[in-house]
Amino acid sequence: MIERAYAKINLCLDVVGEREDGYHELRMIMIPLNFYDILTIEPAAETSLSINRSFLPVNEKNTVIKVIQVLRERYGFREEFACTLAKHIPTQAGLAGGSADAAAAIRMIDRMEGLHLSTEEMLEAGKQVGSDVPFCILNHPALVEGTGEKITPFDIRCRFDILLVKPRRGVS
Repeated sequence: MIERAYAKINLCLDVVGEREDGYHELRMIMIPLNFYDILTIEPAAETSLSINRSFLPVNEKNTVIKVIQVLRERYGFREEFACTLAKHIPTQAGLAGGSADAAAAIRMIDRMEGLHLSTEEMLEAGKQVGSDVPFCILNHPALVEGTGEKITPFDIRCRFDILLVKPRRGVS
């Protein structure tokens, strides 16, 4: 199974406060981009991940592997998967590349395992992996608040081009 994992950008980001848990309370306008990684997942004898970027982790630190672990714990399936990720979204660029990969993995595992997850169940699983994963699951323009868990989708009726410039050094 193959799926595109779409990047996102923040059109605006407002830090509205700091939480007791160390995270910031945010208010953002996010939109998905027509710019994506390509994730392939197939049944296998053991779970593995290969990526076309040697500097990225292929273990439980990777969001694709995290998703498999989270879904396995929640839904009890035993199947293993060979995952191949063709990365095109730059890392440490605020484009949610890892979160987009995780969202694609949730949708794919849902179909492959016949879990028939509701959108809410996918969002809950996504929250365990990363704060941008729920937005990437919906993949629709939205007002995003809190730490990324409050999402209010909206329609946008204009088309525009965006030029992305990403220096070699990233932002954590």
